[in-house]
Order: sequence, then C-alpha cells, then structure tokens
Amino acid sequence: MKKFVCPPPQKVFDSLTGVTGLRSVWVSQASATQRRGRAGRCRPGICYHLFSRQRYESLQLFSTPEILCTPIHELCLQAKLLAPPNISIADFLARAPDPPSFSVTRSAVTLLKTIDSLDPWEELTELGLHLLDLPIDPRLGKMVLYSVVLKCLDPVLTIVCALAYKDPCMYSPLPLFMIPFHPIQKRAANLSKKKFAADTFSDHMALLRAFQAWQKARSEGYERSFCEKNFLSAPTLEMIVGMRTQLLGQLRASGFVRARGGGDIRDLNSNSENWAVVKAAVCAGTYPNLIRVDRERRQLITQ
Repeated sequence: MKKFVCPPPQKVFDSLTGVTGLRSVWVSQASATQRRGRAGRCRPGICYHLFSRQRYESLQLFSTPEILCTPIHELCLQAKLLAPPNISIADFLARAPDPPSFSVTRSAVTLLKTIDSLDPWEELTELGLHLLDLPIDPRLGKMVLYSVVLKCLDPVLTIVCALAYKDPCMYSPLPLFMIPFHPIQKRAANLSKKKFAADTFSDHMALLRAFQAWQKARSEGYERSFCEKNFLSAPTLEMIVGMRTQLLGQLRASGFVRARGGGDIRDLNSNSENWAVVKAAVCAGTYPNLIRVDRERRQLITQ
C-alpha cells in the first residue's frame, strides 16, 4: 500500500488586520510521522515524503497550536468566566503552554469592549454573559440577539449560520456558492448570485434568498436540480439547517424564544420581510467593521 499525502493549508491569523487566512506551509516532524503511520494502518505499506532528510530535520517539531492560528474573541470571553478574580484576560491566557502574543490578546479584548461584551475593567457585561451561551463568534452572537430585539430572527439566523459555516478558520470549508471551472459556467454562477441579491448588491441578501429558495425547492422535491442550476452546495445548505436548529434551541433554552404569546417564534419574525430592519441587525453585529459611503465625495469612510 502506497500513501501520497498533500497536507492542507494551515490557518494563520493576522492580529493587525483581524483577518484569518489559509497558507501553504511545511508540515511539522510530528505530522510527517503521523502520516507515515497511516500508510500501514490496514496492511503493510510505504509512505513517500516529498522532501529531503535535511529539510525534515529543519522542520519544527510540532504543529503550531490552534490558539496561535485563530481569532480568540470567544476564548477571551470563556477565559474571563473561568479566570480568578482580579486576573486580567491576558495574564490568564499567558499561563497556557503556548500562550497567544500580547498583541493578539489585546486586539481581542479591545474588540470585546467595543461591542460591549466587556466593560472598561474587563468585567463581563450582561450582553457578554448572553454571548457565552451561543456557540458562535461573539459578533455573530450579537447579531442574533439584535435580531430578537428587532423581531427579524429567521433571516438573521440564516445569515449568521451561513457566515459561521463559511468562515475560513474551518477545516476544508464548503462555500454556499460553488465556483465552476469553465468560464461560461462562471458567468452563469455570477448571474445566479446577482439574481439572489435582487439589486441590493448585498452578499447577505444573496445568502438569505438562496437558502429560502432552496427550502422551497426541497419542500417540492426538486432541490437537487435547483442546486445544480444555481451552483449551490447541497452539503453546505444541509449544514446550515442543522446549525439553525442548534442556535434556535439555545435561544429557547436561554429564554429569548418563548413557546407562546409575546416573544414566540411568530412574534419574533414580525419584521422578517423588512430588509431595512434585517440590515440594522446585520449592521449591529458587524460593528465596528463598517464603512460609510460618501456619495457626494465618492469616498469610503472608515471609523
């Protein structure tokens, strides 16, 4: 049995820009040893490493820990909940075997203060306590909570789950809109996105309308042809359904969604058809990463 393995790109996080990406890097010695064992898992085999012995000896011993490769906003909230009194988040995380750099922790804490999940003294606010109950990025969690207040829960749940699942932090992500290889098909895929965006020039609207149209197609039994025609990923859509169910269940457990009366699922969707209200919830969740368009000066103005 022969084993040829192309390692996946490694996640990297830029603390200055707050952007996570994928980069092709050399594997560690531990990863190379692990892949060697896979060749003989079922029967004797041979594993070929496409690098020299000298290159192998120059590799780092172990892979970079996950805590150093991803945004740690959610981790900082959890750390504050678990840390002893009068211990800052940076000091608590510094006790980890491979602690994140001070700049990464400072950037995460600053963002959490900006979105009001931490107060100026790094204490959890009421919003921060609620965000701890949601298994998603704090900014997306804030978007969900604002959708409850603004009564547009269903569309925002879809947008949040699509954004969370498409996050490049995830291993082998499956985007909602597939990218075909043929140039003619690429043009057709772009036209499909524009159709779902409905002249709003909004990726969020495109995600929402594509999911809603797929739900209708699935209820009528032609979801497979619908996905092929519109270049949509069926596994991603199914995953979004599962994530929506999980998030909605957590909102019910936390008391944000009630079984009946005011605050029930019907009441919390009374503004779901109002795109301006949906945009308000999305805006609240994406703050402070916002740009204002100055049409008179034809400029984009940041914070």
